[in-house]
Amino acid sequence: MDATLQIKNAVTRIAAADLVMKGVSDLLSFEVPNSHFAMRRMPPGVWDGRKRLMKKDGSFPAGLTPQVLAYLKSQGIVYKVEDLRVKPEPSLTFKLRSDLIPRPHQAKWAAITGERVRGVGIVGTGGGKSIMQAMTIHARRVPTLVVVPDKGLKEQLTDDFSYWLDAKHGVIGGDLKGDYPVVVVNIHQVPRAKPEQLARFHMLLIDEFHHAAADSYLTLNALTSMAYWRYGMTGTLVRTDSKDMMMLGVLSNILMKKTTSDLIEEGFLVPAHVTIIPHRVKKTSKFSYKEAYAHMAADPEFNALVAKVARHKIREERKQTLILVRQIEHGRLIESMLAGDGVFVSGDDPMEFRQKVKRDFAEKKIRCMIATNIFGEGQDIASIDVLVNARLQESEIQTKQGVGRALRLAKGAQTIAESVALGKSCAEVFDFLIQGNKHLRDHSETRIEHYRSERAFRVTIED
Repeated sequence: MDATLQIKNAVTRIAAADLVMKGVSDLLSFEVPNSHFAMRRMPPGVWDGRKRLMKKDGSFPAGLTPQVLAYLKSQGIVYKVEDLRVKPEPSLTFKLRSDLIPRPHQAKWAAITGERVRGVGIVGTGGGKSIMQAMTIHARRVPTLVVVPDKGLKEQLTDDFSYWLDAKHGVIGGDLKGDYPVVVVNIHQVPRAKPEQLARFHMLLIDEFHHAAADSYLTLNALTSMAYWRYGMTGTLVRTDSKDMMMLGVLSNILMKKTTSDLIEEGFLVPAHVTIIPHRVKKTSKFSYKEAYAHMAADPEFNALVAKVARHKIREERKQTLILVRQIEHGRLIESMLAGDGVFVSGDDPMEFRQKVKRDFAEKKIRCMIATNIFGEGQDIASIDVLVNARLQESEIQTKQGVGRALRLAKGAQTIAESVALGKSCAEVFDFLIQGNKHLRDHSETRIEHYRSERAFRVTIED
């Protein structure tokens, strides 16, 4: 044989001639963005500016095994595969709620994962990713670790699993020190865990998988060496930094894709009507992006505009309105300008307060929430009618995830017709075309492109 591959849960190791090893190493590498700046400070030949995912001993993240096999085949290299993984037997009992009726794409996910042991599902926000994960947990019935990027999503997913798995006390936990069958943790909890705390899990689920390019997720991949099943879920698998190979290395190939526009056209979400409001800022033409954003976060004119848009929707139209910001100080300023019409919440607030605000908003006891990224991803609040995006970021992930908060059908509705009857026919989104600063204008135009990339979004730029 010209090459031998040994596949384990977390890593695969290849043994081959030096020339083959070099080819695989090159295959599993990518140019680090802006690496030429670092290379200028190094002696020639020290670093080629690429990040290599294969180590010197021939090991690489097991999720990249399909790419390596395809490469070997294309080069006519004869290889042997030794699969050293051991499939765990079901050891737990979970009971799905009797009223759970999977949508077609959710049933498709169940069928695919019944045959594939690892991979990624791309499902637009509002497509029921938490239900799909609960179905996977129910099907596998093994100790499962669920990893999320932030505390807000951890709280939401814990609640969702407790509901859909009809879980009693002691089933769903958030602490690696316990012995819960299903544990939902923030990725930042993982480095502090002891190896034995992670070794008991036979399945790894990663929610909002687009964060998986972070090095911490490759660390997680290595630490969960006993996890036979590995799946990731995301609404937006988009990277602009060439690290998609790292993402696939954690879990492997994309298994299915269901876009937000697909879900809207099939009647599972309401359409989005996006209104772009031009706004010119003064004396910022020479500001860096960081300086310009700091200025916008404190600018009385811009924030008065944000408050005006929200106040009209809150007071005149009685719409449930969510305002997204990046900084705590920004959120507090808008809260003060709304003068009692809105409540600000961030990750620094106690969990009890965050849950109360979310509950009161869902029950329409309060009309407006101002929030940081604590409500940026994974938050299931069907009562959002209006989104005001005051973050001013160019990120496609942040932009589309933000809009996704408002796309759910009206509370209690199962179809678009029922949603319309309950008073919600669309999601109103307001964003801003900032002029007067190059960075802010460029980022505004990029966000507009992101909105327009969804065929089911209607985008209007005001005069």
